[in-house]
Amino acid sequence: MSIRYKNHLIDPRVYELRGREGFTAEVYVYDLRQDTDTQFFVQPSIFPSREIAEQAAMQAGRDVVDHGYDPNKVLGHL
Repeated sequence: MSIRYKNHLIDPRVYELRGREGFTAEVYVYDLRQDTDTQFFVQPSIFPSREIAEQAAMQAGRDVVDHGYDPNKVLGHL
C-alpha cells in the first residue's frame, strides 16, 4: 500500500522469510518533484508480523522525507 507524503510516494515492501518465522521490509521513497527514487532496507532485519514490518517501513519512509537520509545511519523502527 503506497501513500503520498509531502511530494513523495512511500512504497513499503514486505517479504515473508523462508525457513524462518518472520518478515523483512524495505521501502522505496519516490521524490515526485525530481522523479527519483531510493530504496532503503529497514532494521531490525526480522519483524514478528507483516503488519509490524509494513508500519516500520512506512515510518522509515516518512523519516527519510522529514529528516533526509544519512548513508551512515541505519533506518530502524519497531
